[in-house]
Amino acid sequence: MADIRHRLRDIGSGLSTGAYLIAVPITVTAVWSRPTSLSYSALHFGLGVVLVLWSYIAVRLAVAVIGEARGRVQTGGIAWLAGAIISMASFLVPTWASAATPSPPKADHSLLALSPISIPVALAAKRRRDELAQLRTVLDEGEIEADIDILRQRNDGFLYALIRLIGESTCGRVTISDHATANVMTTSRPTVVVPVSYHADHWTMAHAQVGTRLDLPPTVTPDDLRRTAIALHPRGRVIVSTSLIETLQALVLRDDEATVVVHAGIEDVDPAIAEKCVVASTSAAPSVVISLLGPTAEIHGLVCPLDSDVRRKCTEMLAYLATHPSTPVSGDRLRTRVLGSRRGDASIRTLNNVASALRRSLGQIDGTPRLLPVGPQGMYRAFDVISDIEQFLTAVEDGLVGDIAVRRATLTRALELIRGEPLSGEPRGYEWFLAEGHLHRVQRSVEKAVVELLEIADATGDTALSWFARDAMRRFDTFHPLATTDEGRLGEFRRDGLGRT
Repeated sequence: MADIRHRLRDIGSGLSTGAYLIAVPITVTAVWSRPTSLSYSALHFGLGVVLVLWSYIAVRLAVAVIGEARGRVQTGGIAWLAGAIISMASFLVPTWASAATPSPPKADHSLLALSPISIPVALAAKRRRDELAQLRTVLDEGEIEADIDILRQRNDGFLYALIRLIGESTCGRVTISDHATANVMTTSRPTVVVPVSYHADHWTMAHAQVGTRLDLPPTVTPDDLRRTAIALHPRGRVIVSTSLIETLQALVLRDDEATVVVHAGIEDVDPAIAEKCVVASTSAAPSVVISLLGPTAEIHGLVCPLDSDVRRKCTEMLAYLATHPSTPVSGDRLRTRVLGSRRGDASIRTLNNVASALRRSLGQIDGTPRLLPVGPQGMYRAFDVISDIEQFLTAVEDGLVGDIAVRRATLTRALELIRGEPLSGEPRGYEWFLAEGHLHRVQRSVEKAVVELLEIADATGDTALSWFARDAMRRFDTFHPLATTDEGRLGEFRRDGLGRT
């Protein structure tokens, strides 16, 4: 009841302040020149005092509006009125109202701040030429004009200048001007280049030849890599993979040596495999881990504790972003699927407050917030953050290949991540986890891992391994058939194709 009384008091105060700000200018304008029994000097002095007080309230409201737009937590009638103004503004200028922080400075354009192509036009034209030469298909009528526009940006001089700058270096970074040009140059080995940043008409390019590592900042995701990686050698093609299995498949199925496979998974690859591809390397393993494979969501690695008033919402927002690591998430989706309730979608003010509190607790890495600033499209994305679900899914896929010892060790580490039934102890929220199919994905991977370990235990006579596998399934789902010793049900799962492929 106290919260309701405070809320009603704020609403009443906010409405009164709004009425005051509207009424005073109208009244002063009407009274200023009207004849009265008072002297004009006394009347004008009184009206001037009223206008000074009005200006003070107007300035306070403007400061409150700016604070609300930046996600600062405020209370009182003026704060309520500022939130109402931002909410109404969202219908007219949604991208301004949905931004919890200002866009990154224009002086230093990261990949995230650039247009979707995010690469020099000369490299974009080069990649499109290579793609069209290898596709051997006829484009749709609507695609022809766009592709012609891209191909007309051909600038071989820029490519030659980039090749000259790289020289004999097998991997590293170079900086090149937008206007650089050179005479004919060729590369001796298949080479991949990725734009890293853009500043004052100069691009910083990460480059790597096959058999070396591509040095990338932690903000670059596999999706960014797919969009921006270009083969510098003639008729080259780049395939980006995110798991060991995808890397092996791409290496086996590629048409020729001009196709470069870039391994962007978090796991290391065998040195013999690394010699055949380019390994994308970031600074280190993610610093922040959110654990969802248990009754409650737990965050490890925060710079400072979450604000108690919005702790649950911050945790769920981070959980959603961490389970969509390669895809920026719109503010509208967060307000609808994550922060909303049975009463409706969350307000923009709520989203801004939660995002600001989460950004403070996540902190920064190399001067960049782990919850990235919201750009003009109102998209949210976190980096240097991972969920144990992504760790688990990757480990299970890797654990289905290799010899028995490798499979056993990898799958055992994966199942050790399970603390209990995912999110069963959360009192509310996380409906998206079930509706979007995340729980189903995890369950299928748990079944694959358990079936595989039970087969290894049966082949080696290891009863302890069999008990461990079934216990992991019991932690995940007490009533699951694989949690029992019914060998007949195990046969059914084997026939379903679970286990090693």
